[in-house]
Amino acid sequence: MNKNLQTLLRLDGLGLTRKGLELTGHPIQKDSFDDLDKEIEKLRRRLPPAVVSQYDRLARKYADPLSMLTGDVCHGCQRQISRRVARMAGRSHEVLQCEHCGRLLFARTNAPDYLT
Repeated sequence: MNKNLQTLLRLDGLGLTRKGLELTGHPIQKDSFDDLDKEIEKLRRRLPPAVVSQYDRLARKYADPLSMLTGDVCHGCQRQISRRVARMAGRSHEVLQCEHCGRLLFARTNAPDYLT
């Protein structure tokens, strides 16, 4: 899997964890949030600025800026994408976007265990 995509998936997972802890009012010490924020910032620095900017823009628009592909269907918008883009998502070194909703795509075969 593409390293940028792998980093984006980790970043997104940590961001969701942080939001979940905040929303549930889970009793967590401030130091734990600080550690989580430091890890999130470290991951953001590993990514090219253009990818971070694109991710941030999508995160403001969608609760799920990253979308898994099953075959050639984007889970974000439930629409079929071109076969070419679907094939590239499984082996590309680029971060690809859905042709319809713009979410960043990853192939089901590259998905972390907790998503499949």
